[in-house]
Amino acid sequence: MRVENIRPNSPRCERPIFAKHPRTGSEVITANELHSDSIVGMSNNEGRALLRELFDFMYDASNVVDPHWSVGDLLLWDNISLQHERQGFVVGKEDLKREPLRPFSYERFFPASRSGARLPSILATPAKGTDPQEALMAQYVPSAMEWSERALQVRAFVFDFWAEQRRGPNLRDVHEGTGLSRRDIVQAYKELQTGIVVVVDQDSPNCDIIKIPPYSAFPSQVALYVDDSFHSFIGCAHEAVAVSKMPHFAGKEVRLESYCACCLEPITFWSREFEVTRYEPIEPLVHVAAQVWDWVHDDMKSMCDHTNFVLNREHGERYERQIGRRGIYFTMDQVHAYVEPAVGTRGWDYHWPSQSMSPEKLIGRLQELGIDLTPWDI
Repeated sequence: MRVENIRPNSPRCERPIFAKHPRTGSEVITANELHSDSIVGMSNNEGRALLRELFDFMYDASNVVDPHWSVGDLLLWDNISLQHERQGFVVGKEDLKREPLRPFSYERFFPASRSGARLPSILATPAKGTDPQEALMAQYVPSAMEWSERALQVRAFVFDFWAEQRRGPNLRDVHEGTGLSRRDIVQAYKELQTGIVVVVDQDSPNCDIIKIPPYSAFPSQVALYVDDSFHSFIGCAHEAVAVSKMPHFAGKEVRLESYCACCLEPITFWSREFEVTRYEPIEPLVHVAAQVWDWVHDDMKSMCDHTNFVLNREHGERYERQIGRRGIYFTMDQVHAYVEPAVGTRGWDYHWPSQSMSPEKLIGRLQELGIDLTPWDI
């Protein structure tokens, strides 16, 4: 695909032609005929001629496997070592399902690009027709991602509506509040989920809202009470610490009711303007059971579900045995410091940038806070 043949605003990137396989250490070719345009540092004619020579070798019949399918066939391949494509279906109806077995991030695959090492690289483009927003990966969303006007409009409306109505809006509510069409609302939701701002069910024709932090549309592990009246479920223990700073609760003391993930004994605390005023029965810990590499693959729900209160470390260790995985612990002071960058922004400024869950950056941040990461072998 030639750069001159794609839309001006389509994303493009440079990456090494050769890279080390993260598991086997063998060298693999990352260039491919569909997306690779030219070689950085060479003229277009020279670079494309060299790529043509490479592709002629790669796609020679002696290097290609062409399976002949039968009903019930299952084909497994290493998506890093092997390129794949399919030919057009000729006759009849064929039913194929492609299912990735493990998420994959290019930032881990190309460590040289982070260190600044100079390697032969290619200028790559997304598949034809790919929207710039849809070409991004949630775990490594660039901070330069620009929101569309419809995304900003929907985000502002949804946050304000939820705070005032104590529930998430349906499509009709958003339409009446913004004047946007059904298609624009759904596409705005998808854009916001790419930037780790909301979680929606993209398989639903109504693109149902699941989470708009700090709020949760389903019964989560934390309930928010305002003026002694139930307001909303809160997404996770971290969000529970920050919610009192939302502009809609200014000057109010809110109550957060949760429970120990181990024994389900109640844990309650009160907070005003991002400051916890008291706990019952004791100040808890926050246990996070999912490693940072698994916090956000395409949305944040799993990350939030793995972030829970426990009464103490003994209860935390018992909880780990119950769920069959180890986790890390935050004190409430460490949670306060961890979520502070979003406090005073979320709910206040609807132009705040897309979020990023880069594991490397998160590890550095947790280490700065003094979090013990040895349970994750870090």
